[in-house]
Amino acid sequence: FQILLLVSPFLFLIIFMDNILIALNRQFINVVLTIIAAVFNLIANMIFIPLFSGPGAAGASFLSQLVNFGITYALIRKYTHTQPIDMSALLKIVCASVVMALILLPLTSYVRPILSPLLVILGVLTYVACLFILKEKNFLEYIGLIKNGIKTSLRNI
Repeated sequence: FQILLLVSPFLFLIIFMDNILIALNRQFINVVLTIIAAVFNLIANMIFIPLFSGPGAAGASFLSQLVNFGITYALIRKYTHTQPIDMSALLKIVCASVVMALILLPLTSYVRPILSPLLVILGVLTYVACLFILKEKNFLEYIGLIKNGIKTSLRNI
C-alpha cells in the first residue's frame, strides 16, 4: 500500500497532461501511451511479482506510471514547445512531502487514533515550513496574497 501511495502524485499529473493532449487533438497518442504503459506494467509484473509478490506488483505499477509520465511529458514539450510543469517547483513540493512523511511515519505507531488530528496539524505545519524554507515560488505568492488580503481587510474596519 505504501508503495502505491508513490503512484498518486504521478496519476494527478498524468491526468492533467492527458487533458493537455486531448486539448491538442492528440487523443490517439493518449490511447497509444496508455497501451504502452499497460504493456510495460504487464512485463514488469511478470518480472517483479515472482520475486517480491505484492510489493513487486506495487513497484511495477509505480514504474509503469513513471514511464507514462515521462513519455507524456516529453510529447507535450514537443507539441507545445513549452514546459507543462515547472520541474523546480515540483521538486520542492516533492522534497517537502518527503520531509513531512519522514517526520510523520515514525510517529504514527506511537500516537493513539484520538490524537490523529495532532498529526494532521504537525504534517501541515511541517509541509508549509518546508515550502517556506525552500522558497517555493507559488507558495510565497500565496503568502503575499494572504498578507495583502489581511491588510485590506484591516483597512476597511
